[in-house]
Amino acid sequence: MYMNPKPSELETFTFVNEKNVSICVEVFTMEDQSFVAFTRFEQEDEVELAGQGESKDKQEAIDLAIQDLYRQLN
Repeated sequence: MYMNPKPSELETFTFVNEKNVSICVEVFTMEDQSFVAFTRFEQEDEVELAGQGESKDKQEAIDLAIQDLYRQLN
């Protein structure tokens, strides 16, 4: 039976993109040393949108989550 790895560490940060929009990023380091990243965008007049990315590489997980979020914004 396959068990999903559990998070062992959480890192959060916020950045502002080229359109001056604040994006929150949460990166979970999993027990198997893979990474799961979530991005979140919210404004007062808009519904919260979220993106998700998963990879063995931390930066790639973040990039995939940002790409997923941008797909939803467009």
